[in-house]
Amino acid sequence: MISNSSRLHSLVHAGNRQIASAMVVNQVLVPRVSQYTSILSPRVTSLPVPKPITGVRLVTTAVEEPGTIKKLLRKMGWLEHSRSRLKASGFKLYESIAEKVVPTDFFQVCEMPDTFQSWFVVIELHIWMVMVRLEVEGEDGRFTRNALIEALWEDVDTRSKKLGAASLSIRKEQINQLVQQFQASLFAYDEGILSNDKVLAGALWRRLFNMECSDPERLECCVSYVRKQIALLDSLSREDMLLKSDIPWQPLLERDFKVSWK
Repeated sequence: MISNSSRLHSLVHAGNRQIASAMVVNQVLVPRVSQYTSILSPRVTSLPVPKPITGVRLVTTAVEEPGTIKKLLRKMGWLEHSRSRLKASGFKLYESIAEKVVPTDFFQVCEMPDTFQSWFVVIELHIWMVMVRLEVEGEDGRFTRNALIEALWEDVDTRSKKLGAASLSIRKEQINQLVQQFQASLFAYDEGILSNDKVLAGALWRRLFNMECSDPERLECCVSYVRKQIALLDSLSREDMLLKSDIPWQPLLERDFKVSWK
């Protein structure tokens, strides 16, 4: 019979080899994001920077100039969605994550401590899944994605203030570290979803489990959850994502798992 440790090693070994560079970034936080943005996917490098971090240029945001036809359509009011409405949709998408996802289920399955860092890691995973779906919607999707990220950092800043950080400079540094972790995680998750379950398991093992897992079934549960949720998001229409912006998140655990993994 194959031991749990052997099964776990087999599950993540291939993934570890394919995204070793992302693992290094996750473990060692470099002083500035600009030092390693060259290894991140083009989508990641265009994400907005959180407002609390002022005076530090973390990424270069590409700005696309609208074409002549698009300018004309916008002037005539024929574009499907206004920017203000799309921004509101981005914030609503974040609310659907913050209000409906149950972080304590992930704490239980991944054996994570109940801390601000653990909360962020769980929210980060769901932000990434929504970002994957929004990429399909072109320019409107990217604009909504940026609003989603803006909502995330506003919430992070609010929560960090409630934790009572000693000073503004300390809070800025802490958020700066989260930015770096966030961008590296997006890269690793992108590799996982575009590859196979072994690569995805490797990314989840490093981020959610902090490279420690007592039972491979816990990791398999998370891989299955991500695949199912990505499929659900893919089934949602453009209107669901950009107008209704209310995602029916599935639970991570059924009742029997909750009992056995207490």
